Amino acid sequence: MLSAGSVRKVSRYSIASGLPEIFSVDGDDSRDKKRFAGLVYKLFGFSIGDRYLPVRTLWGQSFPRALWFTGEIHIVDKDVVPTTDRSDFVETDSRKRLYKAAERIPAKLNKLAQEISNNRKAYEDGDKFKQKLETWRERLRSGKLEKAELKSIRGELHESLSRLRQRAAKCTDLDVQHFDKEVQKYAANLQKELDEAKSPNSDTSIADVAADLHMTSKAQKVFQIVMDVLADHYADDPDAYYEVSAKITKALRKKY
Repeated sequence: MLSAGSVRKVSRYSIASGLPEIFSVDGDDSRDKKRFAGLVYKLFGFSIGDRYLPVRTLWGQSFPRALWFTGEIHIVDKDVVPTTDRSDFVETDSRKRLYKAAERIPAKLNKLAQEISNNRKAYEDGDKFKQKLETWRERLRSGKLEKAELKSIRGELHESLSRLRQRAAKCTDLDVQHFDKEVQKYAANLQKELDEAKSPNSDTSIADVAADLHMTSKAQKVFQIVMDVLADHYADDPDAYYEVSAKITKALRKKY
């Protein structure tokens, strides 16, 4: 009665070039992409309805994921009859059997779509975290990482690492798994560098504007309190905190 036909994933994923191709649809322009996205019913070589007919008849509320794939649903039941304009099927018991049998298609593709989504998020989180780690390491090694920022950086590092591990646990793509493991190693090495930077024998050091400006112990405590309050205030936007912190440090070094 029903043949799966050729159902192909629209989304492609490759990190070999460092640029993942995600949820891309074949086609030279937006019109072609829209025309190719989704599945289509085929009855003895003829297309029945457009690519939204399977969406309306099979997917229900999770229909956006239907457009993550492209392919054909071949119908081999001769009792299934198209309407005169081939926009749908004539309402018969055969059509009911067709739609009932086809229910397994969205169940399978929705599961695959979730897997694709998990892999994508695992890569994106890993890539974003890696960029932040590289920025921190560059600042650390150039002596531009301020002592007052350490608490916020350690907190963000821990939170991001925990989130990446959760993402990686759901990932099934071997390349992405390997990439995320490398990022986790990178994070562990940076944590070690931050700890070693406190040692007088370390090749790197933490900048300390309070010490450099010979602030009194009382002034240093006030300065740290202010920076901690700012860190808490910008907890949801750490980058904004680092920007403000840099401006404060620059102003202090210039005017204190």
